[in-house]
Amino acid sequence: MAAPQDDPDARLRSVVANMSHDLRAVRRRALNALSSKLEYGLVEIADLPAHDVVARGLELAEREASEPTAAHLTQATDLLRAVVETHPAGGAALVACDGVARLEALRDALAAPCRGVEALLDAALATPAEFAAFATTPAKAPPLKPRF
Repeated sequence: MAAPQDDPDARLRSVVANMSHDLRAVRRRALNALSSKLEYGLVEIADLPAHDVVARGLELAEREASEPTAAHLTQATDLLRAVVETHPAGGAALVACDGVARLEALRDALAAPCRGVEALLDAALATPAEFAAFATTPAKAPPLKPRF
């Protein structure tokens, strides 16, 4: 059995798990690490555990909403939007996490509008109902390249 440091999937799961860590610095490092891995092509969105990324990303976004700057909130919502729009199970994961209601509550709680929250909510509402209801996966993910 490979040691966790030698197993890329274990390292990726660890990074995703740290997105909901109690310490803000750990959450932010995990978000930066995952965003960088995607940006530089070290990990593909389709390789991510969609439900874990969406669940922990929503939690991270909710925690970042109370911070004085919206930079990490925007980064988190950009990551979530990329997963929802391009991962075969992204829309179903958002539905399973009650994402639309949580995003609407988040938007309403913000002191100022956040483009990331609005864009993610638009993507969530544009997810086909049959995809979300039955968690079916499309034949292939849309050819969108996420930008972070």
